[in-house]
Amino acid sequence: MASNGSSTMVGEMESSLERVRRQLSSTSSRHILQGPLLKRSDTLKKWNERWIILDPATGKMEYKVRRSDTAVRGMIVFDSTSTVTLSPTNFHGLPKYEGCCVYIGTPQKREYFLCAETPSAARAWCNSVGPAGS
Repeated sequence: MASNGSSTMVGEMESSLERVRRQLSSTSSRHILQGPLLKRSDTLKKWNERWIILDPATGKMEYKVRRSDTAVRGMIVFDSTSTVTLSPTNFHGLPKYEGCCVYIGTPQKREYFLCAETPSAARAWCNSVGPAGS
């Protein structure tokens, strides 16, 4: 029998998954997926929420500080040698991000560490990158 904490967690996971599904169906055909992810900064190693936009046509993942921002803060460029994996390690550290972390290695020798709200959202991001995703 599920406790209230378990049913709340399941409800949160379902609502997050539903948000991802809505984003997939409502975004333009150019962008497969967009939404909020935590991104670890290179210099201070702190976590910042970023609005991420995946454009599979160009092999780029752009990120902004807020969804409404017009300026792009940065870009992750993918190719066939890129590594995109759902990390077995919770590199964020907080228990709520267990199974939610995504590691990206690019041909430019850059590494990116991202965290989604739920494990299912993290899997959706990995799967949306395409053949490089796993």
